[in-house]
Amino acid sequence: MSYLRRLPKFEYFAPHSIDEACDLLAAHSNEVRLLAGGTDLLLQMRRREACPAYIIGLKGIAKLSGIQVLADGGLAIGSMTTIKALMSSPVVRENYGVLAEAAAGIGGPELRNVATIGGNLAGALPCADLPPALITLGAKVRLKSRNRERVVLVEDLFPQFGKTVARPDELLTTIELPSIPSSSGGTYLKFHDRQSMDMTTVGVSAFVTWDQANDVFRDVKIGLASSAPVPSIS
Repeated sequence: MSYLRRLPKFEYFAPHSIDEACDLLAAHSNEVRLLAGGTDLLLQMRRREACPAYIIGLKGIAKLSGIQVLADGGLAIGSMTTIKALMSSPVVRENYGVLAEAAAGIGGPELRNVATIGGNLAGALPCADLPPALITLGAKVRLKSRNRERVVLVEDLFPQFGKTVARPDELLTTIELPSIPSSSGGTYLKFHDRQSMDMTTVGVSAFVTWDQANDVFRDVKIGLASSAPVPSIS
């Protein structure tokens, strides 16, 4: 049984820019944790599953929040965008309905108001609902450090249980979605014991594209949660 204790002592940083956050990560990368919504990290700290010497709070970085339509018709979502904002966004609900469905099934209203899309990904939990939806949509993430930036497909983000490919000095800044092909759509379905409270027992995201000329599906993607040590696709 895990007991909740007072938070251990740590030094808190509150950067106001991505570059400032990256500098702090570079300086303290082996002893630091990033704080987004805090719905997982604070519990881990109170259970003594994590005892970082430094915490970098990301709420003061305005550029990490928001949803923007790109010139090519795709979408850019800041990593600090809340689950509530994600499920409520008209452009997400209209064009990326599978992602809105996955977001709407996460926790209760209180959790969705503070939890973030970046935290849901960075936690690297196989039961997380957003990774399967993002994988079937062909999403990518931007990882930024002080000296470089790289782009990684969400399906390649999780090498093993509880881990991402992000280096200790890298910050997940943006999630990018490609434009949606015509005659395509998807859904996210999941099972859990109690509505809105328990972690997902199993989740399935499906996204298909219909080839009207040949009367066949030309692209079918299925993403799975809680079916393997990492979010998976078939």
